[in-house]
Amino acid sequence: MTRCRRDDAYGDDNRLQQQQQQQQQQQQQRKLKRQRRKQNQQQKSLASSTIANNHAEVHQMSMSPSSSSTIIALIIGWLDKRKKPVPDALISLSSSASSASSISIDDILQLLPSLRERERRALVRHVEKSIQDEECKSNNNKTGSSATSDMSSSNSADDKQQHVLSERGGGGGGSDGEYDIRASDHALDDKNDDNGNVVDGTSDSCCSSSSWPLDVEFSNNYRWDARVPDEVKNKYCPRASSSSPLSSGSSLPSFTEAAPTTLAAASKRSRGIRQRASHRSKKVYYQKILDPDHPAYGEFGLYCALPDGAPPGTWLLDYIGHISLGEHQDNTSNYVSDFGVHGELSVDAATYGNESRFLNDYRNTGQYANVEFKLRWDACGELRQGVYVKQKKDSRNPNFSGVAKDEELLVSYGRTYWRCRVGNLTDFVWRLPGMPMPDRKERN
Repeated sequence: MTRCRRDDAYGDDNRLQQQQQQQQQQQQQRKLKRQRRKQNQQQKSLASSTIANNHAEVHQMSMSPSSSSTIIALIIGWLDKRKKPVPDALISLSSSASSASSISIDDILQLLPSLRERERRALVRHVEKSIQDEECKSNNNKTGSSATSDMSSSNSADDKQQHVLSERGGGGGGSDGEYDIRASDHALDDKNDDNGNVVDGTSDSCCSSSSWPLDVEFSNNYRWDARVPDEVKNKYCPRASSSSPLSSGSSLPSFTEAAPTTLAAASKRSRGIRQRASHRSKKVYYQKILDPDHPAYGEFGLYCALPDGAPPGTWLLDYIGHISLGEHQDNTSNYVSDFGVHGELSVDAATYGNESRFLNDYRNTGQYANVEFKLRWDACGELRQGVYVKQKKDSRNPNFSGVAKDEELLVSYGRTYWRCRVGNLTDFVWRLPGMPMPDRKERN
């Protein structure tokens, strides 16, 4: 048998058309690549021109002894913050203001050959922004000079306090700014007694001085035990100074024994740990529990004070207390919580702390736990035990959407806590979350 052949001419025409289409597609792709290359080259040229302009603007800054020392200090701070080595020549320039007066930005950048071009641009922008901020502050101070002498003195004192409190912008993101010592706190201090208790508060009568336990010292700062080693203390409280709230007889870490490697490091260590005012939180309040069915009936409970409630993930306050090593903790206290990245420490709020000590466990309340403990680092590098509203994915309540106003804040103490006190949890728990209140006969 013979096969039927295809028409050779017809097949050749199809192949030619396919080749022509492929050639046209390749030509279009080449054109697109050339256009992209041109665009990239133009963008690079524009970027280089803007960099040159930025350098030119910085170079045109008046290099008086004061401005040059300020710029050098900004550069040293920028390098120290990013853990980059600071040349000895730059440190010597900062100490000699007369020689630094004739130094330009280019000369300073030449002392930093290890920086990449991207880092150099970032450094220039940092210097520009810092100088502009200082100019704005000076202009604001000049415009405010027409105020009375009393107002100017109070503002200057407030600026000094804020400078001591916050090293990297204490009022910025992730900060607990409501505990900062501000000028507005003097109005609160007028309403506080010697223990920091609100005498004439407007939030609730529960915040009166008579409601706060007399045997508990109120504070929003941690108190460190004298037996905690300095290396552990410096790791979690790196800028501890004599102003830190430590127990009597405690030894503070000495930063004068070993000379700091950079001037910026020395300035950081001399500022001291951030201090928080001893006034109550505006996000929570505490009051006595009057519900006889509540497992903590007659005791205090902690409640949400935010008008719109607190959505999931909201930071409310910190759990404050006396910090000690785990082997030195008071095992008879009911206010002990683990502390430290590895849980090697404990924080006890039995005789020292803030409103967070009134957090109750959710068991037998018929509710789910709506807050949790989470370690956090504040803006000054201090480790804090934060109290956060649970995330929806971490809550066992399928309808959880946050904490409403006047809703009690409930946390889980953990099974270990209850086993050491009640033994068998199955016999102890008589009301599960979501269940109605059982009869007293069934409860017994």
